Amino acid sequence: MILEIEQRVHQDQLQSAKETLSKLDSELRQVQAFTSDAAQAARREELDDIKDAVGKVIAETELSSRLVRSCVERTDQTVLAKTDTDRWLDELRGELGQQGKALSEAQNLVR
Repeated sequence: MILEIEQRVHQDQLQSAKETLSKLDSELRQVQAFTSDAAQAARREELDDIKDAVGKVIAETELSSRLVRSCVERTDQTVLAKTDTDRWLDELRGELGQQGKALSEAQNLVR
């Protein structure tokens, strides 16, 4: 009877060892699949593609930033030019008003 119990214990231990070995074999295959040269080369290629895409986005962003700065500068120049034009128009209106007054006075003198 003791031998039967020991035999069952050994069989259980063997079954447990087989299950553990099977699990470890499966994990080892996964590790090999992820660390194989082909897998690493594929990941490097993916990373290179991502780096290239990020580089393109950065270049486009820098270009957009320069264009925005250029537009802002042109807008500032236009606003300054408008201010100058408005000032010139106000001066012209003032001169026209003075000339109108002088013409009215001249007409009054002529009458």
